Amino acid sequence: MKDKTKSSPYALFALCWLAYSTSYITKLCYSISMYEMAGRGLFTLAFGGAIGTGFLACYGCGQLVNGRLGDKINPKYMVGIGLVLSSFMNFAMGITQAKYLLLVVWCINGFGCSMLWAPVLRCISEYLPEDIKIKAGTYISATIPAGTLAAYGLGGLLLKTSSYKMLFFAAGGIGIIMSWVWFIGMNRLKDYLVYAKENYIPACKKNTRESADSRFIPLLLSTGAIFAVGCILFNGVLKDGVTLWLPVYFNDFFGVSGSAASTILLILPVINLAGAITAVKLNTKIFRNELTTACAMFGISLAGIILLFVFGKYSVITAAVFVSLFTSAMLGANTMLLTFMPMRFASVGRASTLTGFLDACSYLASALSAVTIGLVAENYGWNVTVISWAAVAAAGLAVSAVGIPYWSRGRTTLD
Repeated sequence: MKDKTKSSPYALFALCWLAYSTSYITKLCYSISMYEMAGRGLFTLAFGGAIGTGFLACYGCGQLVNGRLGDKINPKYMVGIGLVLSSFMNFAMGITQAKYLLLVVWCINGFGCSMLWAPVLRCISEYLPEDIKIKAGTYISATIPAGTLAAYGLGGLLLKTSSYKMLFFAAGGIGIIMSWVWFIGMNRLKDYLVYAKENYIPACKKNTRESADSRFIPLLLSTGAIFAVGCILFNGVLKDGVTLWLPVYFNDFFGVSGSAASTILLILPVINLAGAITAVKLNTKIFRNELTTACAMFGISLAGIILLFVFGKYSVITAAVFVSLFTSAMLGANTMLLTFMPMRFASVGRASTLTGFLDACSYLASALSAVTIGLVAENYGWNVTVISWAAVAAAGLAVSAVGIPYWSRGRTTLD
């Protein structure tokens, strides 16, 4: 087993990385296709926003359920089943024409996608040695820009050469292949997972797994992690609620086509990855406090939105650059709130639970904002909409700033 401990942690992380990256392909296809689907008369843009909201709401509610289950059920089954379910829902989106059925299908996809992140973080928190865990926590953030890059690249290609249907079919096929790779890979790692469970899971967790359920809310309050809840609400609006509408924003404000908007947005994942890496470096080398780092990221995001409002209207490229700036900062904050803070709760067996809870809050906020952004843009225009984004960033900055000293003291109880 000694030889396996050298390579198996990296193999496990690779499986987690690929699985979660794939989930971004299976959940972003609708955002990329929404404008074309509306243009073909399948639904109005308002109803299209409702479909996006349904996905985000089901994803958020699913996180509450799957976050708790993620601390109890083998990640092999949760992640694998989630990939399969999401893949079949993408196939169904490519076939279905009725708008209400499209809503139901995409809501089911939201639940399927919610089965991945919490068990993936559990794998990192529990089944990796300490010297690899921090690196894994850093590089798992790359799944978001990598998956987004793949989705927008695939969308730009297929919307130009084929249709939105082919995009959904391609995403479903990729998801099925990844689920097959996941199950085979986890089967081959079963001996290592037993070894990791015996050697890497903190001893205190083994003794508190059952009693920790009733302690979760007190832990949330006593450690100061409750402030992360407020932060993640605002982060969810800017990271996912806004992202849902970016293709439409470029369509409406600059008059570019759906495929052109997807191509322009390819710069987002590249810069967003830099935002996540920057946040991790700031946290490990300077701030050493996840909420302090999140506060800094909200400040950068606010600056980026202000620059977008003032200068972005003059050029689609300039707008894309400023959008990249504030969304990359939000990925940095998201990395602190949904990866590094929950990892500290592994010692009490609640890493997956906290991850699911925070992710649920994030996506429920995203669901509400998905409709709200559409209504504001339709009634008041995109300039007012961008100003509202700045207000959200300012609120996130304020909440994280207030929570810094509470988390600084409270997190020591988890060490």
